Amino acid sequence: VGAFEHITLLKNSAGMFIIQRLKKEYDELHGNPSTWEAFNALAEQDKNPPVLFDVNATQFFNPVKMSDAIWEDLLTTDQVRGGVNWDVLLNSVHHSMACSYAMVLLDLEKVTGIKLHKAYVVGGGAKNDYINKLCADITGWEIVTCAMESASVGNIVSQVNYFHPELTYPDLKAIVTDSLDYRTFYPRDNKARVLDAYKKRCESSL
Repeated sequence: VGAFEHITLLKNSAGMFIIQRLKKEYDELHGNPSTWEAFNALAEQDKNPPVLFDVNATQFFNPVKMSDAIWEDLLTTDQVRGGVNWDVLLNSVHHSMACSYAMVLLDLEKVTGIKLHKAYVVGGGAKNDYINKLCADITGWEIVTCAMESASVGNIVSQVNYFHPELTYPDLKAIVTDSLDYRTFYPRDNKARVLDAYKKRCESSL
């Protein structure tokens, strides 16, 4: 049960933890910190069809070394050869993460019975442009991002509602909407086939 007599529909899925771990390992390997922009850009350098893995598989919850755990999975499934290639690895992670998000979004249509065309991404995930671009391509939806701390904003709105009960839910929603900056990513290429491949990959890992 959520605030304002709403039901909050929740689904747990792997988040930015995997990429954060990989960035730490990449920086340690190269002996200096990289910017997030430069690090994520490595993924876009791999122009080959992405290799995929189930980001929600238990072996990726907290491995000793995330890059080795993912690469070993890709080796075992005969998708790569040799030692870790960071461009291939990061492209795999970004595509796999985007597919995982897309599966959740498309499942919302099945659960609610409502045809949807737009999703909002808040928090840390809103800062990863490449994943959000891929998510738009895979779902065919508009992906709207806002790098706000949504839990903090929700708490503030609840307090405002307590002290100003005359403000309706639409009033409070308009205040939040008018106070924050948004970016919208529109579908560019149809990547539905990537999602089909990811689903098969997840099914084979069960």
